[in-house]
Amino acid sequence: MNNNSKIISYIFLSISLLLLFYVFYKAQIVHGGLESVYYLKYYFFSFSLIILSFFSFRLSKEKKFIISTVIIASVFSLYIAEIVLLKINDYEDTAIKKFALKKNPNFDFRNPYEAYLDFKKINKDYVNTVFPKHFILDYETKVYPMSGFKNKPVLFCNENGYYATYQSDRYGFTNPDSEWDKENIDYLLLGDSATHGACVFEKDNTAGNLRSFKDVDGVLNLGQAGNDQLIEYATLKEYLPKGKIKNVLIFYHENNDLPGLALSLKHPILKKYFDDENFFQDLKNRDDEITKALEHSMNIRIVVAKDTQKVVDWQKANKKTHERQKLKVKIRNTIVFTRIRTELIEGDRFEEAEEDVFKEFEEILMKYKVFLKEKDINLYFVYLPDIRRYVDNEKNNNDDLRHYGTVKEIIKKLNINFIDINVEVFKNHTNPFELFAYGRFGGHFNEMGYRETAKAVHNRIRN
Repeated sequence: MNNNSKIISYIFLSISLLLLFYVFYKAQIVHGGLESVYYLKYYFFSFSLIILSFFSFRLSKEKKFIISTVIIASVFSLYIAEIVLLKINDYEDTAIKKFALKKNPNFDFRNPYEAYLDFKKINKDYVNTVFPKHFILDYETKVYPMSGFKNKPVLFCNENGYYATYQSDRYGFTNPDSEWDKENIDYLLLGDSATHGACVFEKDNTAGNLRSFKDVDGVLNLGQAGNDQLIEYATLKEYLPKGKIKNVLIFYHENNDLPGLALSLKHPILKKYFDDENFFQDLKNRDDEITKALEHSMNIRIVVAKDTQKVVDWQKANKKTHERQKLKVKIRNTIVFTRIRTELIEGDRFEEAEEDVFKEFEEILMKYKVFLKEKDINLYFVYLPDIRRYVDNEKNNNDDLRHYGTVKEIIKKLNINFIDINVEVFKNHTNPFELFAYGRFGGHFNEMGYRETAKAVHNRIRN
């Protein structure tokens, strides 16, 4: 019996060591050591299991039996939960496709690379979107672009059944170019993809809807997908026109703005905008450098997309082999509890990323306030909610989700005009999912979502 008891301890020790080797393989071999901080918790867990395994050699066989039974039952339960979550994920993927087809029977299912090649046949000048955030890890760049290609037809994204496109203006933003020539601008918008206008045509995004109101003179949209408050502040300093600007609107999206800010504060060029009030790249007069940087970034993504397309084509031509490979991946992911870790552990990474930047977030908003007050321009902070707030309305629609309450407190403390789209649009809407591209499955706003947002903003400011 003693030998059997030791065998149990050896099994636990072997599993613990295998887990440690797997963590090392993922952290150092697969990710080349770049994700070492992220894997620290898994190293800690592995070493803890190894220590407990050695300790188990000193336990009586009765205690080992009880512990073994508990561990086996727990692991079995976790695998059942993992399989359930996997099935839910598969169901959601299928449901999104069914929803898209129901919404639009002619939904365009081409992938972005296929669409890009087709649009290039129509007009060789078409370019893909390149965002400021695409340069966030390039610490060696000599210029940090705040916009995309100028004066080009741009292929954007598809969530509503069609690929949205737009003609970029003289500086690479999503505006009719003539807006820059107007003497008076009622609204200047800053924000991320929800302000940029993903994935609708220019006339249907928030800025486009604001332009459609009869009592609005001019609207400039400086939003770019992936932006955060620091990039937006830099954009404002670089591209604020000389004409009369009445209102600057900062569109804050609760889903990703704060984690994005944490990344931007690490970039040497962007950090200068935070540290030095006089820092200025003079982007309006660096067209050649900006175009070169944008082309380089786009070409890298096209090469990756081309390689990905080769894989897609192979999968279509070898369906049976591909299905077997997919099954192997599912089995591997199930063994390492991928879905459970995503739900219970990885979800906290978002909240942790936010908590470190509240001080800087507040300082940047104060910089906005001072900068615009000197120019006699009104500042508004527009809060955009994420779909998760309404999936389980009673549980999620509160001040804790995405630090909603904390952000509101900061805005109130700074005495900045606040427009809460959660309250102004969604609170009294009978079906908030009608305003998102994929319904309850999320995505960006659809045409109705952008329109209702524009109405709410305009009504609050005018009234």
